[in-house]
Amino acid sequence: MSRRTWKNCIIGVALIALVAVAYTPARQFHRFFLTECAADGPAPETELAITAAPVDIERYYESMRAAATGMRLEEVGTTQYANRQWPMYLASPLQPGNEAPILVVAGVHGNEVSGSLAGVKLLEALRNTSPSPPVHVLLPANPVGLAHGSRYNSLGCDINRDFQAFRTDEARTIRAVIARVQPRLVIALHEGPQDGVFIIGTIITPTQLLTMVVTELQSRKIPLATENNLGAPLATPGVMTEGSFITTAKRWLGIYSLGEHTSEYNIPLMTTEIPWSWPSMDERIDAQVTATLVALKQYEGSATPAVAPSTGASR
Repeated sequence: MSRRTWKNCIIGVALIALVAVAYTPARQFHRFFLTECAADGPAPETELAITAAPVDIERYYESMRAAATGMRLEEVGTTQYANRQWPMYLASPLQPGNEAPILVVAGVHGNEVSGSLAGVKLLEALRNTSPSPPVHVLLPANPVGLAHGSRYNSLGCDINRDFQAFRTDEARTIRAVIARVQPRLVIALHEGPQDGVFIIGTIITPTQLLTMVVTELQSRKIPLATENNLGAPLATPGVMTEGSFITTAKRWLGIYSLGEHTSEYNIPLMTTEIPWSWPSMDERIDAQVTATLVALKQYEGSATPAVAPSTGASR
């Protein structure tokens, strides 16, 4: 074989390897960001190294009810799967007062388990206090996904890509709760593949809020991410703000997540991203609860109102 042939072979192999390396991230980006319903029902994740023990949904509901003692706990939505109803609950203060509240949404992605479990721990932290502003907690936001260790709901849909068409019971329930509660801030509890914690804010989320949360996490020796969940470097460890470029790109690509929905009504969103690779679930839950409580503290004494979205037809 001539040198030129060898050279062409080497170049060909290199190109194939490059395409193979690029193919997986591109395919995963398409699946996780651009495809609303990418699975056949609540399929468990097989590609990503998600570390989570199975969740017994009945025991979860029991612990949720116990944690909500002294609060108002009501069923705000249901979805049907496997010949049963799967409820979603809203825990609220018995006396919410006149201040615009904060809403925590726990467990949009069922396999990001620390978010759902942290919702219960948050109720335990709140039940003997009267936080100002008042706090409402929606949990579990994806009960079928939580019970089956799946990102997706009973239809195989990613709820966090359904805030334009509102095809899923879960997205419609979240929309209705936002319209009813009229929060000044929404906090969504998530996990991701990065090696540390980071907090995401939408274009209208106060930068000071994100900074204060990350500063407190750092003071508690909680590792901060230097890259986001797509591997892009963070300008400030632990903080990602979706500026006008990202916001425009998401809408151009048709990515309608909870953040796009809240931004339409001038409601800031703060998303927690805890590493699902951390082997200790307790540490993951603690990071979720800590970030949430620090965020709540930043709003003490503030009375900035929020505009409520309509509960009418999909936009």
